[in-house]
Amino acid sequence: MAQISYNALALIAPDCNITLADAEIKLVQFFNRDSTKPSMSVSRGDNRLRLTFDGWSLYIYLDTEPSVLQESQEMANRFGHNHPDKAMIATCNSRLEITSDADENMDHFNDYVLSIEQLSKILGIFVLEMATLEFV
Repeated sequence: MAQISYNALALIAPDCNITLADAEIKLVQFFNRDSTKPSMSVSRGDNRLRLTFDGWSLYIYLDTEPSVLQESQEMANRFGHNHPDKAMIATCNSRLEITSDADENMDHFNDYVLSIEQLSKILGIFVLEMATLEFV
């Protein structure tokens, strides 16, 4: 059976002042404030977060390399042609790169979706789901 893992890019607009610490706070508040949601722990390193749900991890890396702007322009043109914020997407000069451990039985699909959903609610973040190559 094929190894399933999840990948997305969260492009960050220049006027969005989100930091990894802000993203961590938002995700911790969402998952750990309500006992009906999966329990999550977080570890932080240089430019990265690791969210762990029952032994399975989601990795979030902050990329601020100069190439991000050019790649954002390319993604806006290629995948954002019908997006109302296409012009803003093309100006994104940093991004969160989101990857995961393998999830063969899709036991953690909801953990991934809920995490992406929380990040996409932040004004100035545009999430590109890599499986579908669509902005969510």
